[in-house]
Amino acid sequence: MKALTANRLTDGAVVYLTEAGEWSRLIQDVRALDDVQSEAALSAALAQPHLLVAPYLVEFDEGRPSGRDRLKETIRANGPTVGHSLDAAWCTDTTSSTAPWSGKGSRSSANRWRAGSTAG
Repeated sequence: MKALTANRLTDGAVVYLTEAGEWSRLIQDVRALDDVQSEAALSAALAQPHLLVAPYLVEFDEGRPSGRDRLKETIRANGPTVGHSLDAAWCTDTTSSTAPWSGKGSRSSANRWRAGSTAG
């Protein structure tokens, strides 16, 4: 079986095609597709560049990614593998010379958002 995944154009979130034909951020909502269904769904997703970025098929078995890309897909579904152990104060300190993204720009803004800060 296969599943269809992509990134949402508006915010880059990882999304999965559901049984209802909608897109969900939750991997447990994924629709398992056979070969014929998967090709049709992929064609339909590729025709939606105003909604999706880089849709593609993933091997899927027993409600989770399988095959050679299972680790990559598990990380995409669950989020980054780093950052949970970082000190939130350090994450929001964009003036720190030790932060690789110190200074102005979208990376520091994105990092403040991930750390839960509402400071802009």
